[in-house]
Amino acid sequence: WSLTQFTPATNNVAPSNVWERMFAACVVLLALVMFSSFVSGVTSAVNELKMLSIMRTRERGRLLDFIQSKKISINLGSM
Repeated sequence: WSLTQFTPATNNVAPSNVWERMFAACVVLLALVMFSSFVSGVTSAVNELKMLSIMRTRERGRLLDFIQSKKISINLGSM
């Protein structure tokens, strides 16, 4: 029964008594919590990567501004 709950196809399997219905409700709620946790983790990881990219871009810009303001030779960086 639990496998048929996670497939997009229709199913003919259904709980037939109170205990099975309670179990089915608990499984669905547990799956909801687990999926929400998974989505939250992925979202957090993507946001962290985005912030790291922004910080790297800012630092690179600051470095380029420093190099230009001090008139540092490009050949110095290729040694």
